[in-house]
Amino acid sequence: MRIPIIIGLVLVSAANHCAAKDKLFVRVSFRDNISGVYEFIKYDDKKFRFEFKSNDQKETWRIAKISSIAFDTTLLDCNCPTDSIAGDRIRYRSGSEIPALISKMDRKKFQVSSTVRGDKRSIPVASIKSFCFNPSVLNVDRLDYASGFNLLDSSTIFQLAEVSAAEIEQQAPMLSNPIVDGYLDSLTKYIGKFSKQPGTVYACKAINSDEVNAFTVGGGMIFIYRGLLEKLGSEAELAGVLAHEIGHNVGNHTSQQLSKRLLYTGIIEASGILLNQAHNRWVQSLKEAGGAVAFFALMKYSRDDEREADLLGFYNMYQAGFDPHGMLTLFDTFKKLPGSSGSTLDQWGATHPKPSERQENVSVELSEIDADGLTVDADQFDWIKNYVSALPPPQLTMPVWVESMNIGAGQYVARILDLAQATTKNPTLKGRFLASGGSRNDIKFHIMDEVNYVNWANGNKATELFGSDKVTLFDLDYKFPKPAKYYLIFDNRDAILSGKQVTADIHLSYTAR
Repeated sequence: MRIPIIIGLVLVSAANHCAAKDKLFVRVSFRDNISGVYEFIKYDDKKFRFEFKSNDQKETWRIAKISSIAFDTTLLDCNCPTDSIAGDRIRYRSGSEIPALISKMDRKKFQVSSTVRGDKRSIPVASIKSFCFNPSVLNVDRLDYASGFNLLDSSTIFQLAEVSAAEIEQQAPMLSNPIVDGYLDSLTKYIGKFSKQPGTVYACKAINSDEVNAFTVGGGMIFIYRGLLEKLGSEAELAGVLAHEIGHNVGNHTSQQLSKRLLYTGIIEASGILLNQAHNRWVQSLKEAGGAVAFFALMKYSRDDEREADLLGFYNMYQAGFDPHGMLTLFDTFKKLPGSSGSTLDQWGATHPKPSERQENVSVELSEIDADGLTVDADQFDWIKNYVSALPPPQLTMPVWVESMNIGAGQYVARILDLAQATTKNPTLKGRFLASGGSRNDIKFHIMDEVNYVNWANGNKATELFGSDKVTLFDLDYKFPKPAKYYLIFDNRDAILSGKQVTADIHLSYTAR
C-alpha cells in the first residue's frame, strides 16, 4: 500500500486521487496546546470562524481559539513566535516570514491584508507553510469593511450628507435644545475619534419625537430621537447606539444604499458617470428619489450591513472606554418596553438580522475581550435623561381637512373627528380656510359634539362649541375640552343662490403623553 503524500494543499494518493484532489487538509494547533489534522471546509470572514471536518464530523472554531494553521500536515508544532508583531505571521515554504492580517481563505488561495490598511495581496496557499494568529489582534481589524457597491466618492458623500441633514432639520421636529444637543454631539465626536474612520467630523442632534429610533445620513451626521434617548438605561447603551450609527458611516452603508436607489430608479447609470458632475446634480437626484426625509425614513440596511455596523460599533465603544455590554443590554432594554414584543428593536435595527442573532453575535465578541473597569454609566447621562423627560412632550400633528371643495347653496359639509381615545392628549385644531363665491365670499365654520350636531342637522335647537360666523379667510386655533367625538362643519345653508368654493388646510396638533 502506498503512503499518501502531502503536496502543497492537496492530499494526493495514487490509490484514490480523484476522491482527494478537491480536499484541503491542514494541521490546526489550538490555544489549549491540542493539535490535529482536519479537512478545511470554509472560513467565515464575517463571524471570524473556521469550519473543519474530522472523521466526517464538522467542527466550528473561532480564530480566538486557534494558535496556528499549517498547510504542511507533517508539522507537529507550528512554533509560533511570542515576540510582539503588528499582526499575524505567515511562513513561506521558502523559509521567509511576513507579518500580515489574515482576512480571507479559500481552497485555492489565501488573501491577507498587511498592517497598513489598503495594501492587500492574494497569496497562493501552495507557497505557504503555515501561519500563526496573533491573539492581540481584534476581530474588527480583520474586517474588510466599506467594500460594497458604491458610486459616490468621499467628497460627494459629505456634500449629500450636508444637504440631507439641512433638509431633515427643516422638516423634522428638532428638539433644538443646546444642552441636549451639546451633550450628544460631544459624546459622538469622542466615540468617533476611536472609530475606523477617525478623521471624519461626527455630529449628532436630537429629534423631538417619541419614536424610538436613530439614523445617519452619512458624512458623520447622526440623528437620535428623543423617544430612544429617554428609554436608554445607561451611557454605555447610548454609546452603543452612537457607535452603531458611526459604524454605518465607516462601512459607507448609507452611500451604498443611496447608490442602489439612484441606480434602480434610473437616475444614474451603473458606470457612475455623474460622479464627475457638480454636486448639485446629486442633490437633485436625491430629490428625485423622494427627498432626504423620505429616503432615510424608508431606508433599510442589509443583513451584512447591520452585522458589520454592530461589529464596528462594538469595538469602537470598547476602544473608546465604554463597556460593550451596553450594546447587549440595549437589546434587553427594548424588549422590556411595554407592548414592544421586539418590534421597537426591529425598528431601530432596520429588521436585519433578527434581534436574537444580533444579541448572540455581541455575546460571542464579549467572550473575547476584557471589559473590566470600562464605563457603564455616568452622572451626566442620568442628568440629561431626567432633563429631557422634564421637557414639554413632543407635539404631533396629523391632517384633518386638507382639500378644496364646492359647497352648494343651502348645503353644508361635515367631517367627524374622533378624539375619544385617551392617547390623544391636549388636542388642538389649527389651520386656515379661505372661501370664495357669491357677493361676499363667505362661509360659516362650526365645531359641535355629537348630540348637538344631530339636533342641528335636523333643524332643532343646538349649541356649538365653536363658531366663526360668516368669514372669507380664517385662522383656526381651537383646543378641544375633553376626549369625545366631534363634528367639523362648513356651513353654507344661509346662501339661497350661490355655492361657495372652500380651500381648507386644517391639522390636529396633540401630544401622546
